[in-house]
Parts: sequence; C-alpha cells; structure tokens
Amino acid sequence: MGDAVTFSDVWNAVKDVATLCRNSEHVAMPNYAFVAPAGKQPMDLNWDHQGDRVEHPLQLTYRWDTYASAHTDGLFSPTVVRVGVQWRFGGTMDGHGLFLHEAALFCVADSTCVGATVDATGSFSGSPYMTNGVAQLEGNITLTIGEVGGAMHVQDLHFGILCAGDGAGYIRQV
Repeated sequence: MGDAVTFSDVWNAVKDVATLCRNSEHVAMPNYAFVAPAGKQPMDLNWDHQGDRVEHPLQLTYRWDTYASAHTDGLFSPTVVRVGVQWRFGGTMDGHGLFLHEAALFCVADSTCVGATVDATGSFSGSPYMTNGVAQLEGNITLTIGEVGGAMHVQDLHFGILCAGDGAGYIRQV
C-alpha cells in the first residue's frame, strides 16, 4: 500500500476585494473562491460526497434601532443586516484530502431605517492552508453603516471568517 498523499501546496485564485453591499443593495461576489491542490482546479477533484452550505449559510445578524423604530410600534424600520459565507465542501483528490469550492461572502440589508446606508466589502485570503488533510480558507468582511444618506459615518464592523473542507467554519466579529 502506498503512502498517503500530502498536500503542502494549495491555492485559491479569488482573493480580490469584492463589493458585497452598496447603498443597502446586495451585490453578489463576481467569482467563487476555492481551495484545491496546487495546479488543480475544483473541476479536477472528486465531489461525489460533497456537502452543501448553499442552503444553510453561516451568518450573523445585526440590528440597529433608532428611537423612532423602537418606540413607534412598527411605523419605522430598524436597520437589520446579515453578513456571512456559503460554500460547498468535501472534495477529494485521489481519495485524499477534503477541499472546498463555490465559497462566497455576502452582506444583505434586510431593512434600513430612514436615511441609513449599508456598505460592505469582503475578500478571501490568497494563502489557504491544510490542517490534518482538511482545506482551510480564511476571509474577512468590513461593514460600514452610515446615516443621512451616507453623509454621516456611524460605525464600521469587521468580521473574520473561516470555512473548511469538512464543513466546519466560523464567522466572528473582530
């Protein structure tokens, strides 16, 4: 029986900063990120037993109330924003490793209070890595909340993200 395959070099070609939300409107990432062995594309791997995170993304929801939204019995909306990541996982190469593909960051403004704006950018690392045969891909999202049509900066939030080839992952505020 031969030695187990080791994957010391893995890569992700999608590492540019992408706009995820502009003026409270969701913008889809133009390209999906992935982690595959060096020199391989996701289509070169075996995805017969992949898991799917598209239906159930990993996300956090934030809500900001104004005096009007908190005290007018639903007359005014609060600002409600979801940030997160979705991906597919479980690909193998010659029966080894657990890789991931179709990874995308997102930001959705479910509602905004009068005059509020939500902008977000995000990116994945250009340096994915393997831990115990499982691909690891880190990313980040920066969320900016403004008021008065974006003329007044209110808050920046930063999130660290990890998605793995076995379906594990996290998103947390940093």
